[in-house]
Amino acid sequence: MTYKTGIEMECKLRTGVSLDDVLAAIARAGITCNDQRHTSSGSLNECEWKVVYDGTSSDDGAPIWEFVSEPIVSMKKIEKRVKAMTAVLQQYCRVDRNTGLHIHFDILGKYHFKRRVDTSDLEGKYKALRNKPARLFLAEVTRNMRYFQPIFDALVSPSRRGNSFCEAIPNHPYIQSKYDCLLFAENRRGDYLENPLLALGRNKYRTLNIGPMERYGTIEYRQHQGTLNPTKILNWIKLMERFTTRAWDRRHRGLNCENYLLDVDGLMDFLGFGTCDRTIREYFRRRALNFGYPAIANR
Repeated sequence: MTYKTGIEMECKLRTGVSLDDVLAAIARAGITCNDQRHTSSGSLNECEWKVVYDGTSSDDGAPIWEFVSEPIVSMKKIEKRVKAMTAVLQQYCRVDRNTGLHIHFDILGKYHFKRRVDTSDLEGKYKALRNKPARLFLAEVTRNMRYFQPIFDALVSPSRRGNSFCEAIPNHPYIQSKYDCLLFAENRRGDYLENPLLALGRNKYRTLNIGPMERYGTIEYRQHQGTLNPTKILNWIKLMERFTTRAWDRRHRGLNCENYLLDVDGLMDFLGFGTCDRTIREYFRRRALNFGYPAIANR
């Protein structure tokens, strides 16, 4: 894992369970979790996790709680943290169509930007956003998501398709082609004054949310349904990490999403999951089949 990764798991409490019960069980498991139930953001206060009140609407009126991890770098550590936390939450919590799984990747904290500007404060992040690599990344990751959106739709539950909390990326006239992305990065056409986020859209409630780049230096993937299954969480993280890297890492600068078919194999080929990563490919092929997309699952 080359990015600091933040994990947000939304869930509801099982009948007869209080949030205090959950936090006590988490503590017994040796996991540190800061109780921020009275806020929608709050601080980690040097804990591994925090719990905040989500505040979004719920069909059954039950409150939605969000368990948010600290930024984690190592995939091995991510796996350990996710498995430990979900083992506790599965006993006390539940998920339904109102809950989601959100994954953040830190972009502006990478060495490329830190070498040029201090991105630890808001001023530094704003300066980094005016850096050509940041603008090119934003254009390419947005275009790639727009292109592969039909495939991602086939990999998630029906409740996460056309959901107002994770809407599809709109068709941006600025980034129709790969060459357009370069023009956007260099702002040759005057697509924006200073802030590229204004041109691409800072609407939080999209499958790909680029708005946090301005304040936190991260992008957020919001489409996966709520789950406390560690396999589902970890496979989604691996998928989206590779997806992020295809837009960020200049070793892949020649990749054009339109050269890949719109099916599971096309997405996996674009992401570079080969025979050694067969389990990821097969896992998402089965997902598409289970959700009723045989044409997308099988070439």
